[in-house]
Amino acid sequence: MLFAKRAFKGGVHPLENKLTSDHPITEIKDIGLVRIPMNMSVGAPCKPTVKAGDHVDIGQVIGEPSGISVPIHASVSGKVKAVKTEYMGTGDMMVLVDIENDFQYTVHESVRKPVVTDYDTFVAAVRASGMVGLGGAGFPTHIKMRPPQDKKPDLLLINGMECEPFITSDERQLIEQPGHVVAGILTVLQYMNIPKAIVGIEANKPQGTASLQAEIERRGAQDRIEVRVMPVRYPQGAEKVMIQAITGRIIPAQGLPHDVNVMVLNVSTVNYINQYLETGMPLVRRVLTLTGDCPANPGNYEVPIGTRISDLLEKTGGTTCDPKKVLMGGPMMGLAMSDYTTPIVKNNNAIILMDKGAVLPEESPCISCGRCIDACPAGLMPNILNKATKKKDFDRLDEYAVMNCFECGSCAYVCPAKIQLVQSIRTGKKIYRAQLDEIKKAKEAAV
Repeated sequence: MLFAKRAFKGGVHPLENKLTSDHPITEIKDIGLVRIPMNMSVGAPCKPTVKAGDHVDIGQVIGEPSGISVPIHASVSGKVKAVKTEYMGTGDMMVLVDIENDFQYTVHESVRKPVVTDYDTFVAAVRASGMVGLGGAGFPTHIKMRPPQDKKPDLLLINGMECEPFITSDERQLIEQPGHVVAGILTVLQYMNIPKAIVGIEANKPQGTASLQAEIERRGAQDRIEVRVMPVRYPQGAEKVMIQAITGRIIPAQGLPHDVNVMVLNVSTVNYINQYLETGMPLVRRVLTLTGDCPANPGNYEVPIGTRISDLLEKTGGTTCDPKKVLMGGPMMGLAMSDYTTPIVKNNNAIILMDKGAVLPEESPCISCGRCIDACPAGLMPNILNKATKKKDFDRLDEYAVMNCFECGSCAYVCPAKIQLVQSIRTGKKIYRAQLDEIKKAKEAAV
């Protein structure tokens, strides 16, 4: 186990608020209705393969993928109540499959341990499992495992940083399920033919670190898996930042981890990959953290995919006060929900209900202090990008690399004027993309 110094520019250290790190994972099964969206990953939405009135069992495919996306499976057994399109609390339009739980917990006949003998069958199994990045990004895992032929990874990085405040679901998996985590890592190393893995963990997770290290030693895998304890610094869990902090390799602008011969997987991802390989049960449940100053019983819960936030609260004892804000994800990069009926999706690692600190202060004019620039781990100038967005200045958005922002929120966190810089930059990206489309259409018309 190695301890490292801070090794990336910028970042911030918000209050950690790891309030549930000592709360064991509790399984919740008896959810009466699940609402399963057909778009839970990067890529095109899945096409529903069931209709209202159909009976489905746990693990049955209910959404057929196209392009790079992955199949979606029923998380409970029961009757399909509806297949319909609705706006969700995220503001996104989604096709949902609503399933009424029959509480029989019948497993579908297709659920069986996959036969994995080589690289191709391994990647096919990962795809069949419905696996996406469970740390928040939702990128289909099997695509990561098929890099270009000239970009062969020589290092597997396992992201156990969990640098967002409040969230502890990854750490609890390290504490309670280290066997699955380590077995998953070793399997990826074997079939991807990668010589070594490094697990990055921030220093505020001593229990998870000790549990993981003990399992590595029990398996005699010290020569294949190294645990690297990093100083606490947000956003160290972001792929590009983590790669630079641990390896010193810098991903080029608009590049990907395979451009520096690295593959990054989340702790939860390798955990559930191994569970699938051992049982054949696809990704139909996930561990998440319920926290904040409003839940009556904050903790870490494993719930069926498609569980509504309202049902999770009901099963865990409700709230002690009326939340002013409900976040899906962490307080730095999570999305505020407008509706408690929003379902929990594959890449949702936390639900945070906030009272204190939930109301944003009024913005005041920028004082050009430069704190946002110092805090940006991508080396950008958020204040300039904010001004360019307000002016819809495409050339300046391009010059100052608006698309390199990964929306970590460090700039907004340190801004003394309380300017909502992340929201502004998101708008700037939309302006930039729209203008690029116009330029492309103009060029095509001129040909």
